[in-house]
Formats: sequence, structure tokens, C-alpha cells
Amino acid sequence: MKELRIGLKEVEQLYTQLSEEDSLDIPDYAVFNKKTKQLTQYISVPDYIYLGGNIPEGHPKLRWHTTNADGEYLGAFDVIELIADDNGMVSGLTTIEEYLHYRNKHKNIEMTHYAVKMEAEDLCKKIGLCI
Repeated sequence: MKELRIGLKEVEQLYTQLSEEDSLDIPDYAVFNKKTKQLTQYISVPDYIYLGGNIPEGHPKLRWHTTNADGEYLGAFDVIELIADDNGMVSGLTTIEEYLHYRNKHKNIEMTHYAVKMEAEDLCKKIGLCI
């Protein structure tokens, strides 16, 4: 399966559509580009550059950045953080999968991580973001 990458506008449209279908508010989300910041010749740390979302940079919910490659739903802060590539594009599949974690929390749905992943793949294919 090949997944498509989407930009900020498409993320907003997708979250709006999914939220309306589930009768939920649009999740709080932010998109970052992850770079490496060289501190010394031998030490580097991740450096996150805010690209956009529906909450502003510096918002209290954005205290911690995902260590996952593409992003994750941070339930403790009730926010989705997505990691964009150098072109500002994010994984369509990850965008859907993290929305489903948000939905499950707010609708008190219990699913295994594997079940969420399978539902995300099915939905991704259905809406044309995975081929």
C-alpha cells in the first residue's frame, strides 16, 4: 500500500470532514518540521519548527513534541502533533490514524492499537489517500 502525503490545507479539510461525520469538534493539532540542531561536533538534538495547525505556536498544549517519525495523538494534552517532511507534507495515513485515537478518546471507544491501524488503513483507502 502506498500512502499519499498531504499539506496543511488538506489536513484541515480532512479533520473537518471526519469530525463532522463523528459529531465531534475538530481536534487541536499542530504540524512541525523536525530538524537536527548541532550543539557541538558530537552532540545534536531535535529541533522542531512550527509550520501550522489550528492552535498557535507556543500554545500550552504544545509542551512536548512527538518522538514518533510521523506524529501522534497526545491524549494527556488532547492534541495531535504531526511531523512534516521538508516540503511541509504529512502522512495521510498517520493523519487519519491519530484522528481515530482522538475520536476514540472522546467517544469512549476502546480499540487495540492494531485495530485502530486497520481502521485507519481502510478509511485511508476509502477516501483515496492510500492506494
